[in-house]
Amino acid sequence: MDIELPKWTEYKCKAVNFIYECKMKLNWKTLTDNTVMDVRCGMYFSCCRAILNIYPNVGSVIALQNSRICNDKIFPDESFEKHVDDLKITFSVADIETRISLQDYKGKIDKIVSWNTFHEIRDKERALESIFSMLKPGGEVAISFYLRNATYAWQWKMFSIGKWNQYLTDHVIPYFPGILDPKYYKETLKDIGFHHVLTETKNYNENFCNDRECLECLLKIASNFFSIPPHRMNEFKIDSLQAFREMIMICLSFIGFHFLNSFNFHPLLVQNCVAWHEEF
Repeated sequence: MDIELPKWTEYKCKAVNFIYECKMKLNWKTLTDNTVMDVRCGMYFSCCRAILNIYPNVGSVIALQNSRICNDKIFPDESFEKHVDDLKITFSVADIETRISLQDYKGKIDKIVSWNTFHEIRDKERALESIFSMLKPGGEVAISFYLRNATYAWQWKMFSIGKWNQYLTDHVIPYFPGILDPKYYKETLKDIGFHHVLTETKNYNENFCNDRECLECLLKIASNFFSIPPHRMNEFKIDSLQAFREMIMICLSFIGFHFLNSFNFHPLLVQNCVAWHEEF
């Protein structure tokens, strides 16, 4: 499988920053003898790699995905391949929204992380309940995901337009916006059984100088999902810009900030969570 190296490098840096934030804010000094699970690990295994980078002596890492795990040699990464060979990292296919598929992990995980994927989950509350059920007593979880993302919303807008979805060549990444109420996730986590909950909302913006710069970004993304005939490309460009402007205004109406491309990024850090062994 060919992977775009700049995109992988970008993801790697952001995932490392996320795991380092866990280390500092949640006081994860060492993960020796800990079993760590990366929920919705993704095709880049970004968080898994970040954990192995920051915690080379981690007990073990489980890469959990809800579909077939790609076992191809994605990158020339000898260090990562070594950990695969010595079983420090293992791969598992299960649906975080279906607890029965996770029975083998019930009460066995010390730390659970999920970076940049929870906005792909439809039923986030059910997923959080599943996460809670897998934690050992005193286990901890850290999750970071988008509450609102105009680019993801734009992809689904373009997919929904009949004249363009016929040119779809690959699955569009699922996108289910989060709830903006700042109290919602904290109260939900406590209702599930977590203790010492810390939630934090951050806003990131990506500004484009003009329509041309914005369109270049959109077309680069579209090339992953669409194969537009040359004779319809100008029409696709016009529709893309119009749809993106609409998605920006929807995001701004929810968030209340005023920059061109508003990304509301929601790092959810849960500290010292106690996992009780009872059914919900």
